[in-house]
Amino acid sequence: MEITDHILINKADGKNTDLAKKAREEYRSAIHLFPASASEWVVPVGICSATENKGISEAWKTIGQFQKQMKASGWLEKNRKSQIMSWFHGQIGNQLNEGFYADPNIKQEIKKKEEMISSQKLSVRKAVEDLFKNRS
Repeated sequence: MEITDHILINKADGKNTDLAKKAREEYRSAIHLFPASASEWVVPVGICSATENKGISEAWKTIGQFQKQMKASGWLEKNRKSQIMSWFHGQIGNQLNEGFYADPNIKQEIKKKEEMISSQKLSVRKAVEDLFKNRS
């Protein structure tokens, strides 16, 4: 499960106010069950009502504090670099994948291997090894 940087419970108005407050406390308690964030940011939990314009300015203030802390600590830049490298390697994987499956010879070989695997004449591992041996 991926943790968020800010939990904001909307519709905290009218009959929902008490329920929103209860949910806020439950989320606050649950947040402590997760390991500490590498960025050292403590996830705030707030409530708001867009229709009554309550809690909106506080939410924006929290977002500003988050940005300020992430920039000051260097976490934002470090995290962005990590994301860019992840995207880069993901794109390499996509290109390799597309190129591999686009090869008509590979398509034929895959069908043959699938039949052999289905009839238990060939293991999955051996089929993959064969596909890549024949590729080079």
